[in-house]
Amino acid sequence: MVSSDYKKAGISIAPIAYDDIIDLNAKAYKIDIVNIPVYPPIPMVTPCCKNIENSCRMHGVKFTPHRMLVAQIICESDDHPDAEEIYERASKKDPKISLATIYRSLFLFEQYGVIYKLELGDGKARYEIKDHAHHHLIDLHDGKIIEFNNKDLNDTLNRIADSLGYSIVHCKIELRAIPIDKGKS
Repeated sequence: MVSSDYKKAGISIAPIAYDDIIDLNAKAYKIDIVNIPVYPPIPMVTPCCKNIENSCRMHGVKFTPHRMLVAQIICESDDHPDAEEIYERASKKDPKISLATIYRSLFLFEQYGVIYKLELGDGKARYEIKDHAHHHLIDLHDGKIIEFNNKDLNDTLNRIADSLGYSIVHCKIELRAIPIDKGKS
């Protein structure tokens, strides 16, 4: 690389006093690097994110920093965000991420079986990590989603499947309910 190539790349090289810095073949140089892009910090890899990453790699898909960010947002969520909410949260950490990237990542993660897509009838798909078996109660009044698990219900479902000669692999129950007015008797 000649001096003009360094300038095009945003690097300037100027001779300095020999005793100021280092010796490169008996010549010392001061190197200033300018216009180096600053990337957002790489999200911390949690076991949840690692599971999503492993799934992508198993399917031959690159686990890009943007996919890592989408995975991190979903893994950290204690609610059931839709794509726009995930985009909102992700763009605060990396303004260059696009809504299209969010949708593509969600599609891949769902296809690989590491997230659930919840269709709650409000026109928006919501997403959650596939980390433990549970069911949902959807409050039709305010759209709140309540996760629950009930041993008696699970036992009953297993007995039904067993009596029919099957073993449950996956079960998803969504109860759609309205609040009971505590003031009425």
